[in-house]
Amino acid sequence: MEMSSVCLYNGCTPWQGLLLTASLLTCWHLSATAHVTIESVPPQVVEGENVLFLVHNLPDDVLNLAWAKGVNTMHLGIGTYLQSENLSVPEPVAQPFVQITDTTIAGHRSAIFTCISPDTDVSIRWIFNNQSLNHLERMTLSPTKCGLMIAPVRREDAGEYQCEVSNQVSLKTSHPVSWP
Repeated sequence: MEMSSVCLYNGCTPWQGLLLTASLLTCWHLSATAHVTIESVPPQVVEGENVLFLVHNLPDDVLNLAWAKGVNTMHLGIGTYLQSENLSVPEPVAQPFVQITDTTIAGHRSAIFTCISPDTDVSIRWIFNNQSLNHLERMTLSPTKCGLMIAPVRREDAGEYQCEVSNQVSLKTSHPVSWP
């Protein structure tokens, strides 16, 4: 990511850009009465995208403005303050895959479908024959929806199953697996 300048007062100061991991705005100023805030535009970014940090309520007596890495807001003594803006950069999800386990319980055949993804904090949706799965009485989802059990399975349950994993920035669908 590269930006040509940061404008302060009446002029602009050139700089070489800000890494997305840099999330601390450091302001040294004499007046502690103004509450400096930092706005990330856009508020949510994906790794590799650009982000702009806007400084609001910058006092007239600012002596210096610098960008640095860090996560804390702290008071460093008379007239020196650090103001932080946390910027989380969620990564796109990896492609999941479906694992099928056939079992027989009390003479009834059942199927357990498991959506396997290395990602955490994701939403999971099940797809049957290219359509969102209609949840039936015979179907049980695990609390995180990564597991789908059909008991007992019937002939009409035969077909292609997929799982879809998503977070706030991306969505990936597994390759279809056929059952039985």
